[in-house]
Amino acid sequence: MPTRMRIGGRKRDLPDVQPGPGTILVSQTFKDIVEKLEPGVHQFFPVELVWKDGSHAADRYWFNICSRIDSVDREKTTKKFRNLWIMVVDPSKTLVFSRSKFGDRHVWIDKFMSSAPIARFVTETFKQEMDAAGVTGLNYKPYPETD
Repeated sequence: MPTRMRIGGRKRDLPDVQPGPGTILVSQTFKDIVEKLEPGVHQFFPVELVWKDGSHAADRYWFNICSRIDSVDREKTTKKFRNLWIMVVDPSKTLVFSRSKFGDRHVWIDKFMSSAPIARFVTETFKQEMDAAGVTGLNYKPYPETD
């Protein structure tokens, strides 16, 4: 894994979570919360972010989500399943997650999402912990849960 990454734009405070194409960079605060909720499950690789002039911008981690599961309640979900859950925006269709399927996990990738690994999901507990710590850069989309 790269240990140093140059970032562009003007110098500014960086958010705790910076999603990118196929990757997520996260802060120490984010890592600490994930490790508290799911110790030893996910991978974090340190990376130093530097500005174009080479000066230090922030210390972050590449976050590798290591839970890839089938987490959808197929009976209560109104989206169509075609060997994959197609993530087309349709407000009349609902995706419902099963607590019995995701169990004690708090962050995961659903293995039947058409946009995996971009389709990352979290529990309400995860959201509450991140919000309480003031973690920035997260964009939650609430989905109903069953069980």
